[in-house]
Amino acid sequence: MTSALRFNTAEVQDLYCMLLQPSLLDEQFPDFKNKLFTDQACHKWCHTYLSLIQSIDQAPSELQKFLQEKTQNTYRLGRYFESLLQFWLEQVVKAPNVFPGLIVQDGKQTIGEFDFIFQASSQESADRIHLEASVKFYLFAGKDPSEAQYTNRFFGTMLRDRLDLKIDKLFSHQLQLSQSPFAKRTLSSKNLRVDQAYALMKGVLFYPLRPSGDSSWQTHPFPKEVSPLHSRGWWCTVEELTSLPDEDHWAILPKLRWLSPFYSKNFRTEDYLTRRELDQFAKNHFAEHRAPIMVAKVNQNNDGSLFEVSRGVIVDSEWFSKARKIIGD
Repeated sequence: MTSALRFNTAEVQDLYCMLLQPSLLDEQFPDFKNKLFTDQACHKWCHTYLSLIQSIDQAPSELQKFLQEKTQNTYRLGRYFESLLQFWLEQVVKAPNVFPGLIVQDGKQTIGEFDFIFQASSQESADRIHLEASVKFYLFAGKDPSEAQYTNRFFGTMLRDRLDLKIDKLFSHQLQLSQSPFAKRTLSSKNLRVDQAYALMKGVLFYPLRPSGDSSWQTHPFPKEVSPLHSRGWWCTVEELTSLPDEDHWAILPKLRWLSPFYSKNFRTEDYLTRRELDQFAKNHFAEHRAPIMVAKVNQNNDGSLFEVSRGVIVDSEWFSKARKIIGD
């Protein structure tokens, strides 16, 4: 994960990186043609509104208050991501007629939800956009790199989500929601319409730290549905941490800091762990918890600041076998 610019405020950095990061899905894949909110569109936004982003960084209280109200201090990364995007549409781009989280119901039964509906420009004739937004982190659970062609080999950190299932839900249901008679009724009641539906899907794919064969996590093959520019990381079990060099240093990333590369302006010893300290931290963690640990390998700049070199996920010793059992091994 990289960022061309660094900001003083973590939330502003996340706002910027949310858009700058490459799409997880390939815009050129035939089934996705004209259905993805493109990297080019995101980068154009970043360039157009850079001065405004920088001014928000100097006075971030409005953004921070907005996020606090929207997330209600929860640690759900998806909610945080959607709240950042809502702030971007409403307060940065100032898109007309932004409708976030519009729920579609049949009586008391929920049929679906539009993440965002907004007007592309101030012109009355402008398209009304339905945008489905998500950020995903999937770990490859194949026995060898050749299995990376299959999207059902990529699992969420807690094994409750999978890349193939997300793709199917996104394109078969979520982006088709406006065609539902219940959705049409909901849209009509609010004098809305949907002209175009797009998916904005960001995130990272993590490959084994020590894959079989000649591949490395940096060059590991990936499914044809995935963007060649997608963000990469690595994963390993807690037992494999001993294979990491002793001289490396590591930062533990809480969930709401997963969106941006780690950066600490002022060097502090508490900002990082040695490899031995990381090993002990992970053993203590997995003695009580199942949730994987997100870490960043960090280096130090000449000015004393710390920056991210690579991103990794540490899982417990049973994670891979559980993933393979779900696949059907």
